[in-house]
Amino acid sequence: MNNTRLAIAGCIVAICLLAYSAFGSFSQPTSQPIRPDEIPQLVYVCRDSGEAFKMRAVPTPAPHPRTGNLTLMPGLYSPGLQQWLPAPPPHVLQLRPEMLICPKTGQPMTNDGPLDQVEIISD
Repeated sequence: MNNTRLAIAGCIVAICLLAYSAFGSFSQPTSQPIRPDEIPQLVYVCRDSGEAFKMRAVPTPAPHPRTGNLTLMPGLYSPGLQQWLPAPPPHVLQLRPEMLICPKTGQPMTNDGPLDQVEIISD
């Protein structure tokens, strides 16, 4: 009986060692950190002034580059108005997808649009 228990314990230890050697330590990172130049650039619009900026993706509301106030939201382009508008927070868009429709023209808004009205903010 003791031999059977020892054999089972030995098998369990062998399986654990084999799994560890095959998969490595779980505490090791599985990927490299993202470099700043790999972060996509997005258009952000100030909720207060309506100014549009193109810059690296950051959590929102983001700080305005001149005032530092947390007023920047991702921008949506209204083709009917030919203007960038601040998007509602993501959780609102998930609950109310109709918020992707321009309130003034009734046309769908998009993430893509011309950059002639957008100030480019470099790193």
